[in-house]
Amino acid sequence: LNEFETSFYADYYTTDGARLFINADQMSLYDENTSGIFPPISLAPGSFREEQEQFNFSYKFKYLDFTLHGGFFSKHWGPFLTEGYILNEESTEEVEHSYLALEYQRFFTERLEFSGKMYADVFGGERSEQVAPGITLSTPSDEWFVYPNGLVWKYRANGWRIGGETQINYRLFTNNDLTVGAAYEYLAVEDFRIRTNEFNYIRGFPPDELHDLADLIPDVQTSSYQTVVSVFVQDKWKIRQNVDLTLGVRGDLFSDLEENWGLGGVTPKVGITYQPKSNLNIMSIEVSTNSLY
Repeated sequence: LNEFETSFYADYYTTDGARLFINADQMSLYDENTSGIFPPISLAPGSFREEQEQFNFSYKFKYLDFTLHGGFFSKHWGPFLTEGYILNEESTEEVEHSYLALEYQRFFTERLEFSGKMYADVFGGERSEQVAPGITLSTPSDEWFVYPNGLVWKYRANGWRIGGETQINYRLFTNNDLTVGAAYEYLAVEDFRIRTNEFNYIRGFPPDELHDLADLIPDVQTSSYQTVVSVFVQDKWKIRQNVDLTLGVRGDLFSDLEENWGLGGVTPKVGITYQPKSNLNIMSIEVSTNSLY
């Protein structure tokens, strides 16, 4: 509509998952070691389905040199094989993510281009795992401790981030473009919690009580905050009509390194693209390395 453009995208996906067969899992080893002492608890050999359901929605509004875009994503997953490949029927994961970004791009001259963006993200997730009903462990006093409903872990975390980036592209001469830019980002992960009954056999708690890991380990970190400031420069040179060479370097400063600010890394970049025909790109090589200090 004149200078105004808009677009929307939506996707919904659901599946019961493929029927996957597991011949043995971590609890199979437990059953072998306790054979004739305790009843077997492994569900293997057996099959499971990784059920999934997810929804993705995004949008974009563009007017003159400004572009606003964002979206929302949610996902449900489970049951799945837990860490250690333990077959179970009580594992789930929920994830949600919302984001918004405003971008500005303008050519001041035929050789000078300025672009910048600001963005914000909000994300959160929960994960629940319950495995090995009936598992029996030995307490520090050499007594047997039974988990009738198995070992349970419940994870939860929420976070957000804001940031911005600006860069200037300048054509030094024909077939050579120089890019200089800087970026800023603030990331916060809050309300990170782990509740479990895994250590109840050591502390003498009832088997089904869930306890916050922060209460069991007072020094555990439940929140994290980080600021990152970055600068970068890149030069792209069309050596021949079908050969492009790119050289660049990026430096990052992190607020949570050392006592105040620490250099997180310097990343050089080398890239070459060879295109034998105008409609065929058969080779693209990019090499980068990160040097930590």
